[in-house]
Order: sequence, then structure tokens, then C-alpha cells
Amino acid sequence: MIEWIKIEDGCKLPVNHSSVLIAHGAIWEEGYFANGKFAAYCPDDGDLYNVPSVTHWAFVNLPDGN
Repeated sequence: MIEWIKIEDGCKLPVNHSSVLIAHGAIWEEGYFANGKFAAYCPDDGDLYNVPSVTHWAFVNLPDGN
């Protein structure tokens, strides 16, 4: 289960330059956090684009294969 963190004053934020999951509107996707801003990956070219409307974020907890 994904533990989403609502973005509001005083909320925990991810470590700078880290991969996260982001939610904005009815969309959730893989994202990136750097310099106080959230971005999402473009699936076509792999570039990042700013997503100012992110409302929630979550740690990326992938299985380690063990």
C-alpha cells in the first residue's frame, strides 16, 4: 500500500534530488523532487517537466528482490 503524504505547511518533504511518486488531480506518476519543486518524467523523451499542482507525494518503495 502506498502511504501518501499531503503537501501542506509543515509536512515532511523528500530528500533533495530523489525519486518519488507524485499525485496531482486524478493522476499519479513517477516524479522527482529537487530544490523544493516536484517534477514528472516525460515517457517520450525522459526529460523532466515541472508539476506545480502536486497535492501528495510518496516514497518509491520498490521490492529489493530478496
